[in-house]
Amino acid sequence: MKKTILLLILLPITIITLSQSQDLIIKKNKKGIINYVEFQIDNQTQQSIPKNANDFFHNYLLINENDAFIKTKEKQSSGGFEHVYYDQYFNGVKVEKGGYNIHYKNSKMQLAHGNYIKIKELNTVPSITNESAAQIFASAIEVPYNIVKKTFADLMIIEHFKNEQYYPDEVVLVYKIYLDAEHKNNTFIGYVNAHTGSLVLKVAILNNLSATGTFETLYNGSKQATTDFYNSTYNLNDPTRGDGIHTKNAKGVEYIYTNTSEDLTDADNIWTASEHSTNNNQMGLDIHWGLQKIYD
Repeated sequence: MKKTILLLILLPITIITLSQSQDLIIKKNKKGIINYVEFQIDNQTQQSIPKNANDFFHNYLLINENDAFIKTKEKQSSGGFEHVYYDQYFNGVKVEKGGYNIHYKNSKMQLAHGNYIKIKELNTVPSITNESAAQIFASAIEVPYNIVKKTFADLMIIEHFKNEQYYPDEVVLVYKIYLDAEHKNNTFIGYVNAHTGSLVLKVAILNNLSATGTFETLYNGSKQATTDFYNSTYNLNDPTRGDGIHTKNAKGVEYIYTNTSEDLTDADNIWTASEHSTNNNQMGLDIHWGLQKIYD
């Protein structure tokens, strides 16, 4: 009996949309905004490497006076590496899915990647209260407001999606609403326009648990990939692509069963080599990231 073995070989592939020199790699998104910069710190002159994060934000992203990137996470790893994550704010209001990861080696910036949402103008003073927004959302999903035990409403800015079509120049001030209520319809998180009171978007709670992790992969350098948050930790599970991509450690077993395989987890979604190379799980980061790229 012959065994057919399928080998998936992940090769590092870099798509460069703009390169200022052989020692500097810059990538931009479809809107022309930088989402990736790699500095070859061993080769470059000191003048070409940003002195700090603010230097990078102002001179590479060209943020305006109303923008701010606020540090939310910081982590050290072996080999002199430091990883810092920043959330984006506009006029003091958090911009959902706006943020940047910056990685340093021996205190020099080596890599920066993320998503800067450029906002030209937006009134960030809400016209309705968070309680009104919660009532609007409860009515929209047909949950009686009198059974709601508690509401969670965060004022934030989101990019505007409508009928699954993307309008890249539209941003909306919203309340992100979660209702604490025992009701069969209470399976969504809502985004209510903080000026008009209209329901901009609702997202299934299960899908909303996906997040973007930063990986120190074994063969492909620092990468970002979709993970999932459950059981109070981040897992190599991507529920957003097809029927899902779930990367596990088979622990040497040829045929994988749920009771023998092991989830790969991380406490803060910054998957460093020092944490995951000791138990041979670092290659799982390459596989998880690579399968997402193949799907895309």
